[in-house]
Parts: sequence; C-alpha cells; structure tokens
Amino acid sequence: MVVISRGKNGCKIVERFVYYPALSSGSTGSFIGFRKFVAIDRMAFKDADEFERISIHDMPELEIRECAFESCNDLKTVSVGDLNTALILDDDDDDGARGTDGSSAGDKDKVRLVKLIIQHNAFKNCSKLSDVILLIADDADVIIESGAFENCFKLRTLFIKGNDLSNVKIHQNAFSNCDKEKLMIVTKGKIGTDGNIACFARESSICYRFIEV
Repeated sequence: MVVISRGKNGCKIVERFVYYPALSSGSTGSFIGFRKFVAIDRMAFKDADEFERISIHDMPELEIRECAFESCNDLKTVSVGDLNTALILDDDDDDGARGTDGSSAGDKDKVRLVKLIIQHNAFKNCSKLSDVILLIADDADVIIESGAFENCFKLRTLFIKGNDLSNVKIHQNAFSNCDKEKLMIVTKGKIGTDGNIACFARESSICYRFIEV
C-alpha cells in the first residue's frame, strides 16, 4: 500500500510528480496531480497554500484521511476520476464513438474508481474551494464523512458522475458551516440510483439536481 504522508521535509508524491513543498509557483492554474496510490495521510498537506487545483486519477481505491488538505487556502478545485474528463461537467455533446453501454472507445483502458472515502475534516477550512468533482465506477462505494468540507464557505458544486450511485453515502454535517443557499449537489447517472444523495440533500436543505444518462 502506498500512502502519501507528511515527513520532515514535506510530502513525497509518488510516481512522476513533484515534491511538496517544491510545488509549482502560485500562478493561476497551478495544480498537483496524483496517481497510483491508495491514501493521502492525516494532515499530509495541512496549511499548504501553493496550489489551486488537485487532480487525483488512475487508481481503483482512495482514502483522503482526516485533515489531509485542511486550511489549503488557495485550493479552488478538487477532481477525482479520469484526468482528461474530470473538469467536464456535462459531456452530452461528445461526438466520439460509443459502445452499447454508453462508454467511449478510450473508456475500456481507464482505471475506474470503485472505492472512495473522504474522512472527517479532510478539506476543512479550505476558504476558496468552489468545486468538487467525483467521477466514479458503476456501483462504487463512496463515503463522505461528517465535517469533510466544514467551513468551505465558497463551495458551490459537488458533482458526482457514475451510472450507479446507490452506494454513495454522505454523512450528516459533511458540509457544516458552508453556504447552503449557494451550494448545489449535482449527480449524473441512471435514474433510481441516487436515493441516498437526494435524501441527504433534502434533509440538509441543499439544492439538488439529477441528470439522467
């Protein structure tokens, strides 16, 4: 098991990627890309402010542990899923060839995310975070724990795409002290699989939209 964790000299990011704290400069669009690991450890990037976007892709399982990105004050976008499509919210205009299951020709080679856990306070106090995008495999197990996005005042969209969303569970108070009048949960999948998410949104007074594929 490969875990990204905080050491004396910062956090090593596995594979071909940069090392923290020697990240790209604070210019607009700076980001970290992760791949081929299963966990980001507790407080691994706490208080880091050198990046605006995180892209996590090409892995079947992922845990983002407690306080992993707490108080990352420049962070604006988190995308988990295929790197090439993680920032596309609606691909209805895609003209590429598709199979009978709706997948494109390149989909067969992608590593699908089948298990995701975002633990308590994982993104707490990320004051500029506005968009969280999760692209998951069919019937994936997803848990967003209580307080995962606490005090993310500018969070506007949680977007979850996957044919079967029935195993997505969002715990009570996952968005504690967020601006719920401006926050929207958007899901894209097969009709009838989003009951858990819809119930959470209704009970939490968060605007909810479902897009059928």
